[in-house]
Formats: sequence, C-alpha cells, structure tokens
Amino acid sequence: MPLPLPHSRRRLLQGALTVLATSALWVAQPAHAETGTVRIAKQFGLPYLPLIVAQDQGLIEKHAQALGVAPLQVEWVQLASGTGVTEALLAGAVDFTGGGIGPLLLLWDRTQGKLGVKAVAGLDGSTAFLTSNNPAVKTVADFTEKDRIALPGVKVSAQAQWLQLAASRIWGIENYTRLDHLTVSLPHPDATAALIGGKSEITANFAVAPFAYQQIASPNVHVVTTSDEILGGPATNTFLYGTTAFRNANPQVFKAVFEAVREAHQRIAADKAEAARAYVRVTQSKQTPEEILAILNNPAQRAVLAARGTYAQAEFLNRIGTLKTKPVSWKDYVFPELQALEGS
Repeated sequence: MPLPLPHSRRRLLQGALTVLATSALWVAQPAHAETGTVRIAKQFGLPYLPLIVAQDQGLIEKHAQALGVAPLQVEWVQLASGTGVTEALLAGAVDFTGGGIGPLLLLWDRTQGKLGVKAVAGLDGSTAFLTSNNPAVKTVADFTEKDRIALPGVKVSAQAQWLQLAASRIWGIENYTRLDHLTVSLPHPDATAALIGGKSEITANFAVAPFAYQQIASPNVHVVTTSDEILGGPATNTFLYGTTAFRNANPQVFKAVFEAVREAHQRIAADKAEAARAYVRVTQSKQTPEEILAILNNPAQRAVLAARGTYAQAEFLNRIGTLKTKPVSWKDYVFPELQALEGS
C-alpha cells in the first residue's frame, strides 16, 4: 500500500496535473477558423481586368492554399454601378468589391469605427473618356437641357465626381452640381448601345475601356474631355476595397486576396495577349481577344496596383461637403499592405 503524500506535495502534484490538463485542452482546441467562402463583386469593363485574371486563373484559391486556408470557395458577383457595390458591401452581401475612387472615399468616410472600409489594392489608372454624340458639345460647358449624360452611378461614381470637379472649375465651386440634373445612372454596356444608336435621350457617357473605344470608333461619337484632363494627370481611379472587420477576422484570407491581385497584375504585364483572352472568356465579350489586346496596348490603358494621385479628389469631396471627414493623407483610406507598395 503506497504511503500518503505530504499535503504540500499533493498540492504541487495537483497543480501540475491542472497545468497539464489545461495545456492539453489548448492543444486539442483548433485555431481560429477563417471563413471558407469569400465573395467578391466587380463591375463592367477593363478596369477590373486584374480581378478577371484572378478569377480566370484561380489565383485567390492558389494563394489561400499556400497560406494554409484552403479549401477556399470564391464567389464572384457582377454588379453594374458604384451604387450597387456600395450597397452590397454595407449589407454584408460581399466581402470585397471593385469600384471607383469616389465610392471608396464615401464608404471610408461613413464606416470609420464600424466596418472600416479601405482600399485593398489598386486595379486601374487608365484614362476614362467623356464622349458625346451631340456635335454641338465640344466642351463640358456646352451641355444644355437637351443633353443627358450617362454615368455608372449618379453622384456617387468616380465619373459623377469628375464631372462635378470639371463644373467647379468652369462655373465656380458653388456651382459644382450644375450638371447633376443632366446625369442618368446607366451601366456602360447600355450607355454604349444608346450613344451609338443615337435614338435615346442619352447624348453623352463618361466611359471606361473597352466601351469608350467602341463609342469613339463610331462616326457619330466624339471625345469631349478625359479623366486625365480633369484630374491633371494619371491617377489610380479603380480599386479593390474591403472592410477592416473582415481583415481582422480573416487575416490569411485577406492576404490571399491581396497576393492574388498582385500576381494578376504581374501576369497582365508579362502577357497582355493571355490577359485579353481571359477577359473574353470570363466576360463573354463580343469583342475578340485581338480587339481587347489592341486596347491594352494603348498608352491610355494603365493597370495600376499602387495608390497614386487620389488625394486631390479626396480634398475636393471634403471641400464640397460630400466627405464629412478630411483625410490627413491618402494612407487614411488605404490598408497597410497597399501603403507599403513601391509607387504608392
């Protein structure tokens, strides 16, 4: 029969057993499980080419597997406007969305301390074209009550805000909304058909590629101005954005998405012909890969991962009261991964 342990040794042994049991419990418990599904929305056109290449090549799934969060299911959602992507992100219907700098800034302003929307990665810095089929409209100042200007989203889209910026320079900051009542929300494919057809109320469209190039190729459509002219030079105008809440809860999935977009940019730069084929495959575009490649080779087309030239627009939106909070710098509305990129 074993001798009883002294009281002090019994307490020591019980403490050790408790520690071992607790340690075993921690080992047995799985690590925090990140989401198994990520939902990403994109809009129409070549500004979303990095997302299209990532979708076509399964790049998010690839990087998720490398980071140990596979299998990850990626759901792609097609939306038509900045308003649509804004509502989808706020409602929690998607986790990431591609959109213009305008909706990004509005979301950042409205979700601070809550969802915390910021830019994840740049997608595009290409020139957007304000076109018209009205021969009397040579400049922005020539629009009249007879014109209707199609935009991806009235007031909230980047194009809407560029038009306001142009108006403020012509008629003064107090008249920045002078053309707002002439604008109509219409997806780029529909606006292109209306403008070329010439039988609807639409007489102008602030368009991105490839739709802008389809419009310009029509003999009855001409360029009025461009985003580069209004902004004073090239700028990253399309981003992928997400929420701080998602990044905090799913750091590895967030990293997989960021790295996938980075790789998509690398693939586009290395092989534009394959990127053009991917665009046609995914979007089922009626244009040929050769036609898309010709657009990608145009100097006005700029796939941009870094964040460049956005702060002037943020200052303007704060000045007219659209942004209640003035960002101290562009870094305020950009996630650290994007801040650290060379060129941002």
